[in-house]
Amino acid sequence: MNYFLQHWIVKFCVCFCLRKATKESLVETSSNITESLMSISRMMAEQVKQSEDTISTLGKKRKTQKCIYTLLFRLELVYKR
Repeated sequence: MNYFLQHWIVKFCVCFCLRKATKESLVETSSNITESLMSISRMMAEQVKQSEDTISTLGKKRKTQKCIYTLLFRLELVYKR
């Protein structure tokens, strides 16, 4: 779990449990937790995008390798004749 999210959850629980929390502090804490979750969501979306790009690149490299191997194989057959 993200450190910042853990921090705000603990802060929220402490405020709630001690019953010293005002409505404003609960709203602020909830807002901070929401911001942290949104940040985590954006980071995860970026990681997914990077993974998709990597998979796409690897797929293209694999197709290029197959073409090169096929070409070399055919050249070898022609050369042997």
